[in-house]
Amino acid sequence: LGLDVSPYHFPVTSFRDGRTKIIPSRSPATKCVLFVHGFAGDALETWSGFDNRALKDAGFKNTDLIFFGYDGFRSNALASSGFLFDLMDELLTGPEAMLRFVRPSAAPYSRCVVVAHSLGAVVSRWALLRAYSSQRAWLGNIRYLLFAPAHRGGIIVSSLSELLRGNIIAKALSDAAKVGIPLLNELAADSAMLKVLEEQTKAAVSGGCQALLANRVVIAEYEDVVSNLPFPGDPYPTAVRDARHTSVCKPDKFLASIDFVTELLK
Repeated sequence: LGLDVSPYHFPVTSFRDGRTKIIPSRSPATKCVLFVHGFAGDALETWSGFDNRALKDAGFKNTDLIFFGYDGFRSNALASSGFLFDLMDELLTGPEAMLRFVRPSAAPYSRCVVVAHSLGAVVSRWALLRAYSSQRAWLGNIRYLLFAPAHRGGIIVSSLSELLRGNIIAKALSDAAKVGIPLLNELAADSAMLKVLEEQTKAAVSGGCQALLANRVVIAEYEDVVSNLPFPGDPYPTAVRDARHTSVCKPDKFLASIDFVTELLK
């Protein structure tokens, strides 16, 4: 019927946890892109376009696209980072059992591009910090790309009333405030979670771990959800004209987001 139009990949399927998705390469994959969504996000919808338009790009050949799923509303950053660390550790050390449903044999990926949006920046940095403290050799195979990262805090946490009008994320955070969602406090600019994250990242980088620093940070021109202040050590951010917090990471809206990923696969 011509429904499967990707020349390099099979259709999307789910991992054993039911939340995480994979779009596997038709060829033995030597690399992977690991997407980490943000607050109240969705494993696939957050990255709309990477599941269809991007798959026609030869830059993703021999590359598995993996979309990490977690509860980005009721959970907390450290718990979610633990699940992400476990996934990364298996994919980058011994993925045979995990990927058996995709291909008969699988070697650890030689390159993993971690792509995180919003809260996903906090979750993924904690996962990388755990890898550093656990002395995982695969940290040297990581490349790191952030879209509208929230590791400097969410500006609407302290100004919900002004920003609530028509803003889906603001409404979600307002609802979260009513029921005491832990992530709401963790995204405050002065939260202990973010302060410790910054301190431990600085210590890891001083110890020689460059994997904790982003290779590229992409921000939205019209950002009304998180602070665009750079995280210490990260490169000066690339701004996308006309983009907003939820659209800056979507190839369906901005094709350049594909190039930001493929440049790190080379």
